[in-house]
Amino acid sequence: MSAEVKLEGQRVGPKRDIRVLSVRLDSKLRWQAHMRSVEAKAVHIVNALRTITGSTWGCSLEAGKQVYETAVRPAITYAASVWHTPEGVKGYQKGISAKLQKI
Repeated sequence: MSAEVKLEGQRVGPKRDIRVLSVRLDSKLRWQAHMRSVEAKAVHIVNALRTITGSTWGCSLEAGKQVYETAVRPAITYAASVWHTPEGVKGYQKGISAKLQKI
């Protein structure tokens, strides 16, 4: 479907995905766009975490773990109740769980 809307002289066409409250939605609710967004955000935060920690310098392991638990984990699991279906429940998608494990 390729409907367009004209608002104040501007034509607005359909998008592949949209962002609503920081959750990426596509027309078939496959969550691929959201997973790409989560992965990019998590990689960015983990790289920042790596720059402030090191085996011989930087913050301690405990401080690094605290940063992970307060910054990385919430970024990965934000709105999980909307886009994640647990294994054994109708609608479960193995790809999403595999992607989360990779992150």
